[in-house]
Amino acid sequence: MPAIYVAEYHLGCWSLQRPVAQRVHFRQFGLSDYMHWHVFSRGRWPTFWPAFSGCLFLAVPSAIIVYFSCAC
Repeated sequence: MPAIYVAEYHLGCWSLQRPVAQRVHFRQFGLSDYMHWHVFSRGRWPTFWPAFSGCLFLAVPSAIIVYFSCAC
C-alpha cells in the first residue's frame, strides 16, 4: 500500500502541476504539538489535494471495470 500511496501522490502532483512537498520530519514535533491545528495544516494538508486527485486516476477506472465485470 505505501507504494500505491506514493504513486497516487506523484500522479496528483504531476496532474496539478505542483512540486512535490518537502518531507516533514516528525521528530521536530513534540507530543503536545499534535493537539494543535497548525501541525496538521503544515504536515498533512499540503499533500491532501495531490493525493486525492491522484487516487481518482486509479480509483475511477478500476471501479468501472469491477462494476461491469460484476454486472455481467
